[in-house]
Amino acid sequence: MLAGSVAFAALAAGRDLRAQPGQSPLGQSPLGQSPLGQSQALAPAAKPPSFRLEEAAHFAHQVTGVAVSADGRIFVNFPRWTEDSPISVAEVGRDGTLKPYPDDKWNSWRNAEAATRPPRDHFVCVQSVVADNRGNLWVLDAASPGNEKVIADGAKLVRIELASNTVAQVIHFGEAVALQGSYLNDVRLHPDGKTAFITDSGARGAIVVVDLESGEAKPRLDGHPSTQPEKGVEVSVGGQKLQRPDGRAFQVAVDGIALSRDGRTLYWQALTGRTLYSIDTAVLMSDNQEDVTKKVTKVGTTNIADGSACSRLVTKGTSAAATG
Repeated sequence: MLAGSVAFAALAAGRDLRAQPGQSPLGQSPLGQSPLGQSQALAPAAKPPSFRLEEAAHFAHQVTGVAVSADGRIFVNFPRWTEDSPISVAEVGRDGTLKPYPDDKWNSWRNAEAATRPPRDHFVCVQSVVADNRGNLWVLDAASPGNEKVIADGAKLVRIELASNTVAQVIHFGEAVALQGSYLNDVRLHPDGKTAFITDSGARGAIVVVDLESGEAKPRLDGHPSTQPEKGVEVSVGGQKLQRPDGRAFQVAVDGIALSRDGRTLYWQALTGRTLYSIDTAVLMSDNQEDVTKKVTKVGTTNIADGSACSRLVTKGTSAAATG
């Protein structure tokens, strides 16, 4: 959550995470009884992967999102949590320089001059950037500077065409989705290009399903135990427990989210939580809310994590969710 640089990991040695008989798809046996990634959950004789981390860029301001397009272009975003960042979304040049993206106008919002910038067509407090497989960069604007309040007409999902570097679509979220106390955090895009899934890490705790064609957005699992902070889970940094400025405990609802490569399974986890959950995306997208709540699956126990990703780790095409 408090990143100041961007690094990329090169996978030097893969491992097969296909489920063995009696195991979950993430390698647990039985389901939910051992932490993800333990060696006994891997295929026989599998070797741990090795990575090489290289710093790609370093920034003076807080970064919460990074995206890499299919042709290798790098994009980052800077939220307005504790400072009035001079840029919200930027493309990172080969020399590490930042270029406001898609242009200066979209990045011209400043907290001190909020009254002079319509929030509908300016980035207010961007939390996430994601590149899809169709030549687009998607920008999720929570529009909640300092986590104080959601700026009216500011919460939105913006699609930028990478070929032309122009905004092609803006999906605005009204109070039914971005109500006061909410914080739209991370987004994953279905490979069919028709649906997006967004976590609301604020007071409500929910997963928002967005129809990218109509722009209709519906909160799902709103207040469900799987999207809420877990009691007794605390975050410490350097031996010090994180607390809010007023002394309250640091608690964050559903945060990290990951989508299987085939788009059939969605994974999520609260930031202050150790349980990874999943659901069939077809069920989540349905209007039968009772069925949705019944079909949530506990995948297993992980560590405290601020983000999740689902990637093909080996050449045999299997996918696995990873939190970190």
